[in-house]
Amino acid sequence: MRAHRRSFLTIVGMLVAQLVVAGAPVAGAESSVERLAGGNRFATAVAVSQAQYPEGAPLTFIATGANYADALSISAAASGLGPVLLVERDRLPSETADELERLSPFGIVVVGGTAAISDQTMIAVARYAGRETRRIAGSNRFATAAEISQAAFETGSDVVFVASGHDFRDALAAAPAAAAFTAPMLLTAPTALPDATEEELRRLTPQRIVVVGSTDDVSDGVVARLRDLAPEVLRIGDPDDEVTSAEVSRATFTSSGIAFVATSVAFADGLTGGAFAGAIPAPLLLVSQDEVSEAVKCELVRLGVRNIVVLGGPAAVSERVAAELEAGYEAEDVPGCQAA
Repeated sequence: MRAHRRSFLTIVGMLVAQLVVAGAPVAGAESSVERLAGGNRFATAVAVSQAQYPEGAPLTFIATGANYADALSISAAASGLGPVLLVERDRLPSETADELERLSPFGIVVVGGTAAISDQTMIAVARYAGRETRRIAGSNRFATAAEISQAAFETGSDVVFVASGHDFRDALAAAPAAAAFTAPMLLTAPTALPDATEEELRRLTPQRIVVVGSTDDVSDGVVARLRDLAPEVLRIGDPDDEVTSAEVSRATFTSSGIAFVATSVAFADGLTGGAFAGAIPAPLLLVSQDEVSEAVKCELVRLGVRNIVVLGGPAAVSERVAAELEAGYEAEDVPGCQAA
């Protein structure tokens, strides 16, 4: 049985019926590659929002575009409920403001404390909410992730995902996987489990904890501590972040007609696109600007992907890579790869 997911209505005082928004794939039945991109990270988040919610959304999540941790933590919980848009600490970008006006949300959830998003920016955001705007925040990124989990999930989780709060790459792929399992995603320091994370795990009482990341990202000592908090702890991780994204996908999805692809060297595109991927649900795979790793090629073959959504512009994922993804791969052309 999956985790019991709370409605964010307990935070913003809305009607349950107004929260259900289906995230349909943006690509058709034919093999294709579609790029969702804007001139900057704020505009790319808007492009993702417009693709997922063309008719507007009753709930919208706002996170800082300067750091990945808060948007990462909310992307798993927000999947299917509303888009994740980005702001600066002291400024509401015009791209985000225009999208909020188009979405016409009933409620807005601002993620992160005043060090991430100032009260002034929150007031500017609140003008676009039909009813209410609330902030979810903790004293640091680990506590904020725990607060999000408390807001979204009841005690008695089957599975909880844990990723490094100091490196975004592994956690990017983990967010859609967590959404696929209707599971919380919490953050840890590399060599010590934060108190806020441990306290939330004790509240959730999960049957399984999935640690995403190699020992460089989450030490064996942290994993040992996690073993005291759940009957089963599984690590998925490789020193190569692109390989890790493929391994997370393999552990989560038996097949998928659609996959999302984002750069492995920057966080913004994958963060906002991850909420879309999680709503389908579909995997998020990482590539470099000009190359697709053998692990990702093989995973696309195994999944049977026919439609790919590239997140970000050519500076993030080149046109050559996009064309290669559209051409597709055969198992016999990828060393060591076998089709499912």
